[in-house]
Amino acid sequence: MVAAIVLGLKSSPAPWLAPPLMTAARDTVGGADLAAVLVTTGWGVAWAVLATAGYARLRRERP
Repeated sequence: MVAAIVLGLKSSPAPWLAPPLMTAARDTVGGADLAAVLVTTGWGVAWAVLATAGYARLRRERP
C-alpha cells in the first residue's frame, strides 16, 4: 500500500505504475474540474483492467 502511494506522487519517476490514489485525493481536496475527474477515472479503470488481466494470466499459467 505504501508503495502505491509513493509511486503515485507527482515527483515519482513512474506515477503511471500505481493506481491513481494520490491523484484522486488531490482532485477531491482541490475541487478538480470535470475533465480532471474524467482523466483520473479513466486512469483508474485502465489500471484495474490491466491488473485484473495480469492476475488472470498468472492464475491460468500457474497450477
